[in-house]
Amino acid sequence: MPVTKGQVGGVMDDMLRDTGCSGVVVNRSMINDDQLLNQTDRCMLIDGSILKVPMAQIDIDAPYFTGISVEAMVVKSPVYGLVVGNIPGVCKADDPIKGWQPQVTRDIDKTAGVVMTPVGPITASKPLIPLKVTHSDVSNDVNVKNLVQLQKDDKSLDTITGLIDKLKRSKM
Repeated sequence: MPVTKGQVGGVMDDMLRDTGCSGVVVNRSMINDDQLLNQTDRCMLIDGSILKVPMAQIDIDAPYFTGISVEAMVVKSPVYGLVVGNIPGVCKADDPIKGWQPQVTRDIDKTAGVVMTPVGPITASKPLIPLKVTHSDVSNDVNVKNLVQLQKDDKSLDTITGLIDKLKRSKM
């Protein structure tokens, strides 16, 4: 079984790359209360039994997957602190990120509150694919000041805003 070390929000623990799993599972002890989402999901175990578990939004830094704001099922005492299944962007079980090292710092773009993580080896080896952007008539009323205010007013961004504020406080 491909077991290694991985980080969730800077907390290091054992990580399993599970090719028989379709999601992400994290140990409850690795996350903070503010990462919990107001939702649950069903997790089917190998014996067919189903657990109803809370969901959380986590940042993962591991040899098989690196990503921010990943939805994960929260379990109180899993065998491994982090289990990463077959999710978009995950490495094959026999092909982890070569030379992976944990990234413990993040830069914050104060203009728009965007978290930018350091580029790791997984992206360095792949060519960049341009984004498909549709063209539309956007009003002249859209500017940086209005956009910042719209983001502040958007309640769906509260979770990520809270994470950014927490990260800013921890760097002080």
